[in-house]
Order: sequence, then C-alpha cells, then structure tokens
Amino acid sequence: MRYRNPLRWRRTEKKLIMPRPTLQLFRWMSLSLLTGLRNSIRPRLRLTIKRPRPTLSLWHRTLPPMFLFGLSINRPRPTLGLWHRILLPSFLFGFSKLDAAWLQQWIQILLNEANGNTCPLSPSHSAHPFSPFGGGEPGQSPEEDDEKLAQDILAFLATSASLSRDGLLTALGNGVSWLVSNYPNLIDVLVDFAIASASPKVCFEKAGPKRSTRDVDESEQGDNGTDKTKALCRRLFLGLLGEMWTKPPKKAAAAAAAAADDECRYFDDMIVTLMVGSHWGDGTWSRVSYRFDQGGKYVPAADSLSREGCVETRIPLETVYGSSTVPVESVDYFAIYDIITSDDLSDNWIFAGDAWNLRGYRIAAKCANSSRALVFEKDMEINQKTRHRGSPDLPSKVWRALIKPDDWAKYQQDEVLSLCQKGNKTWPAAAAAAATVQESKPSNCSSFDALKVELRMGTGFINVMDFAGTYDNLVLQMGKDAFIMAEHPDSGEKMTKTIDIKKSFGSESVDIRDVVDFRLFPVTGQRVNADRWKIEGITFEGRCEGSSMKARYEEYGSVNRWFNRFGRFARGREETELKGPIDWTKWKFSGGEGGERTHDGSEF
Repeated sequence: MRYRNPLRWRRTEKKLIMPRPTLQLFRWMSLSLLTGLRNSIRPRLRLTIKRPRPTLSLWHRTLPPMFLFGLSINRPRPTLGLWHRILLPSFLFGFSKLDAAWLQQWIQILLNEANGNTCPLSPSHSAHPFSPFGGGEPGQSPEEDDEKLAQDILAFLATSASLSRDGLLTALGNGVSWLVSNYPNLIDVLVDFAIASASPKVCFEKAGPKRSTRDVDESEQGDNGTDKTKALCRRLFLGLLGEMWTKPPKKAAAAAAAAADDECRYFDDMIVTLMVGSHWGDGTWSRVSYRFDQGGKYVPAADSLSREGCVETRIPLETVYGSSTVPVESVDYFAIYDIITSDDLSDNWIFAGDAWNLRGYRIAAKCANSSRALVFEKDMEINQKTRHRGSPDLPSKVWRALIKPDDWAKYQQDEVLSLCQKGNKTWPAAAAAAATVQESKPSNCSSFDALKVELRMGTGFINVMDFAGTYDNLVLQMGKDAFIMAEHPDSGEKMTKTIDIKKSFGSESVDIRDVVDFRLFPVTGQRVNADRWKIEGITFEGRCEGSSMKARYEEYGSVNRWFNRFGRFARGREETELKGPIDWTKWKFSGGEGGERTHDGSEF
C-alpha cells in the first residue's frame, strides 16, 4: 500500500482541501505576503499624468505629484507647448540620460521664445562672446543660426570650465548636476522661464490662462505687464549673455583668489611622484599611468613597480592640457590607473593584476613667471592596498582625487625637494637663480666653453630578467664625438661626464646654436643576449664663455622609458636608443650677473 503524506494537498470536487493543522498557518502566511507586497510596491509607485495644454488650474494638480513621485517624460523635440512639461521636471529631478543635443535645444528654445530680436538691451552692452541678435551670416537659415548658436554655447562652456569638448559632453551626459554647480544663475533663469511659460499669471497679470506668453500683446498687458515682460527679457539675456558669461565659474574665481597672493596663476612644469610600500610583495607587475581628465589621455608612469619604489614623472602639459602653461584652476582632477597590456607571453600580461601597496603620491607644480610652487601633498601617506579590477583589457582606476584650490600647499621653488633623489632640488636652476638674482640684466651668453651631461638610470623592472639597469655599456654621441657614458649601469645609478668640446665641435668653445642634438645608445656586438634598460632622465649643463653664468637644458629631464638593443626585432618594435633635438631657445640660465632666463632670437 502506497504511503500518503498527510500534509499533501488534495483536489476534491474542484475544491482545494488542506489538512486542518495547517489552515491557520496558511491564512497567516497569505496575509503576511500581501502586506509585504503592498509595502514593497508603495515606494516604487510612479504616476502617469495626461499632459494637456497647461493652465493655472492644472498647475497645482501637476506640481505636487511631480515632487512626490517624479514624472516619466518622453523627449520629442521641444516646443513652447512642451516647455513646461520638460524643463521644470528635468531641472528638479534630472534626466537619467541627458545628451548634449538636448541641452542645445533647451537654450535655443529659451532664446527664440523670448523674442531676442526685440529684447530691450543697453546699447553699451557688448560683453557677450556671441550675438543671437545679428541673425547670423547673410543667407543662413534659422536652423543654421540655431546650430551655430548652440555650438557657440558649447564652446563657451568648454573654454570657461577649462574642459575639452569630449570632457564637456561627458559632464553634460551625467545630468544637470555639473551645470548646477558651475552655472547656478543659468538654472534659476531657465526655471523662472519654465514657470512663466506654464502659468502666465505668475509673471503677467493680464495674460489669460488659455494664451501663451508670446501671444500676449503689450496693449493688453498694460504698463505693469510691459514692465514685467521687459524685466524677464532683461534677466534672460543680460543674465545669460552678460555678467554670467563673462565672469569665471565659482571654482575658477576661488582658485584665482587663493593664488593671487602668491602670484601664481599658471603652471609651466609639473612633476608627479609615486611611492610604493616597503613590505614584501608591495610591488606589482602592472603598468601604472595617470590621467588628469576623466576623458583625457593616459600619461605613462611606470612599466612595473618594485617595493620601496619611487617614480618621478614630468607631465607633458601640452599633451594633457593642450598648452605649455596651464591655469591653476584647471588642475582639479587626478587619477591613477593599473594597466595590463595585451602583449602575448610578456611578463606584464602573465603576472600583472597582482595586489600592490600604494603608499602615496605628490604633485609638485612650478608657477610660471614666478619663484613660487604649489604642491598637492595631502595623499602622501594613504597606504592603500590595491589591484587591477574588472576586465584585464581595460585600465583599472585604483585612486582618484578631486583637487580643490585650498588643497595646494605654497612653497618657494627652491624649497621643493625630490622625494626619489633625497636632498636634490626639484628645480635646481630656479633655486640657483633665486639665490643669485640682482637688479642688473645678465649679459648675453652666446657660446659655451665647458659642457657636461648627467644621466640618471630608472628604477623597477619589466620582467624577472630585465631590471632598469643593464649589462651593456651606454654611449653618448654629441656633435662629432661619441664616448662611453656608463659602463654596466645599475638601477637608479646617476653618472656625470664632461664633454670634450674640441673633439665634439672642433674648437675650444661652441656656439649655443650649434648644440643641436644628442644620441644615447648601447654598444653593439658586446653581448649576444641584450637586456632591457630604463632611463629616468638626462640633462645638460653648459658654462657661458668668459662668464660664471651657467645654463641647463632640462627638456629630457623626465624620460622614464624602457629601451632594448634588439627592440627592432621585438614584437611591437621597442625603442633601441634615446635621441632627440636640442632647441637653443630652451636653455635656462642662472648665476653670474642675474637670475634665470631664457634666450630670445633678437639677441643674436
């Protein structure tokens, strides 16, 4: 006989029968389930509202539900009839997806519907970078005018906020929070305009609820209505195209005010120092790069990091910011990335992604045309254990800092010391200049009677066989002469050699314009199994003929690159040597009769 479970449900005459001992339990579970379901659904309740033409009586019915539940709106091309349904809810709650084209249309509609061609403006007002009143170039259609106006607005936003166009589009794509923080007046004006469009009685006394703002004739409005129309028009255009467009954003103004006392408004040099923990296993096989903008270019810092490692990287300002001098307020973002390369069977590809200890970092920036420097040193002792996260094919952000104007510490340039080269000054030429400045202008220095070079090997390793040092001898060629610069240099080693000017240039002195290039390469045919080696930097120093004035060439002072004698045969064709031109206008002079300076072509 089959065993029947006494708690099993049975169907009898189309009725569901449960054993009596569980009937009360079933009712209790059903009640609990319904109660929980009701409570879980209630917070997610959203309201769908029919959207007829707005009237004042409708306004009080639509606004409270929007505040309570939010409003889901499809986004067709905006018109005045849609303005009240689109603009106000979007600025109150924000769209989940806001693209640049939608922002362009907002501002276009704002200017068009405000009757900009007849707006009473002061004839002396000309402080706006573009003019929506001129009607564009002859023969342009209204659509072309609107497009040009939108592009001008985007160009202004990018310029005033010191962002690239891609960076601006990224910021706008995240919603209106960026506009709120940088242009609060713009938000206020747009919201006021939306309210006036949705309910004319808010701003225009004589306007009926069934008529739009632009249909209200001045004769119907009377003096009071005319004044309010002009006031709104002035606020729209004077606010948007006048003071607000010409004043810098709050962040820029705060940074300028903070730097005004220190005479530092622009940077012309920037060095980032990265430090690794000192415990066993704190290094990494991963490559490390920096970013100074969320959508900007990566700046390589190290191909790998050893424990107790210290890496100094000179940031190429023209590559990162598009200019050799950068406003202080533009340096407001910094991120460190852990990168795994896609090179097959390389040590980075095989071993990278391991955990490592980020001890800290420092950003030292040299002020242009000043003896001062600003240093970001708040994160020098963060001691964070980190590693590559996510897909190995994508860079992984391991640290991010949002730099505020008050975060910079103020120093004299000669007070900023290198963290990797203990005791050395970061900007030695500037330090020497500060110690020898006199009122008289220094004499011209057109030739050198002594010239020496300083080579600094890098640190770290690229795989278990290739550390920053090398078993090869390195040769420096300048002019007609080539000589051994370093014999089997070790990782982190520093060497200084004097260049024989007579051998290199054929005379006892050399014209500054004849020092045109250099080349550093390994000796060929010395070893069969060549290894990789890394250069941190190379600098040149010359002594002016008949003077105690000295000149330094520091354009290659922060190279931080790997080289391989057999690089042309390697996958990806690695660099085999370090070489480059020397621009005579970029020598920096110090000592003797005056402070640091650079040459001008008119001197010769």
